[in-house]
Amino acid sequence: MWWNRLYSGWGFRYGVCIALLLSGCTKTGYVGTNTCLACHDGRSATDVRLHLEGKHAGISCETCHGPGALHVRNGGRGGLLIANPALQTFDDAVSLCAECHESQAEGFANTAHAFEKAAACHVCHDVHTPGGLNADRDENGFATTATFTALCSECHTEAEAEFQLSGHVASDAANCGSCHNLHAAGALRAPVETNAVCQQCHGGAVLGFDTEAAIDFHTGAFHPVDPAGTGASRCTGCHMPAVDRNGNFGAGFDHSLATIAPAATNDAIAAGALLPPANSCSGTTGCHDGINPAGGFHDPADMATNEQLQVLYESIGQIVN
Repeated sequence: MWWNRLYSGWGFRYGVCIALLLSGCTKTGYVGTNTCLACHDGRSATDVRLHLEGKHAGISCETCHGPGALHVRNGGRGGLLIANPALQTFDDAVSLCAECHESQAEGFANTAHAFEKAAACHVCHDVHTPGGLNADRDENGFATTATFTALCSECHTEAEAEFQLSGHVASDAANCGSCHNLHAAGALRAPVETNAVCQQCHGGAVLGFDTEAAIDFHTGAFHPVDPAGTGASRCTGCHMPAVDRNGNFGAGFDHSLATIAPAATNDAIAAGALLPPANSCSGTTGCHDGINPAGGFHDPADMATNEQLQVLYESIGQIVN
């Protein structure tokens, strides 16, 4: 019979809508947060009661999910007849958050995540919890330094593995968010060209880099600080060389934050690497690759060149590492 077809599979979903309309439920009204939480309590449906303890507590469920009358009349079955931002297109999901978070969305629009439509707001954020992030939380419901980094590692696996080798993790001094701000153009908290992103922490007298003279001493006589000119002596130039010298920006940069000796490139060549990795002296755009005339050209694939650079590296190695 026709009603058997109507109530099977997708037919059932449409059948519910028709039945509700025929029964007089033609309004698409609002039911209020208390009605939503009556089911979304962890027993009948996903538990979102922590929403009342978070930053979005003053915003009703239906502000983001739309009016819930039909959803309630359907008993919530199948998550039908209600909007789910997590199932929307990238642009629609971001636009929804932008209705309130305009400045954050504007900055986010100028990041790689937005350019590549790689991660909409809900991929990282959980508006139903006090911590507001899709990461494991401490006993107070907030994301910890370790879990914040773990959240990024769900996509940035290699960078996170490298970062785990850094002193920043060992000392619990920083996480991804210490340097990166995905709500700002370029997704950094401060420029790298002027060393400012590193000097957020390393700029004080305690860590020894409170003056340009201190940085000059750290990088040696041949690498004076000149961010407004050649850009020489950028912290990231030595401590975050390109992972792939033939695809610097696409492949990313080493996140162990340790300097990489030219000898390490030679070790890779000796081990049979088809494309020897960059190091802290050559292979990184703007350093000893010919772009900066003062630095000359040094091909990281040439072992003799790397041996020459290793001598220079070791002359400042005691204070670089």
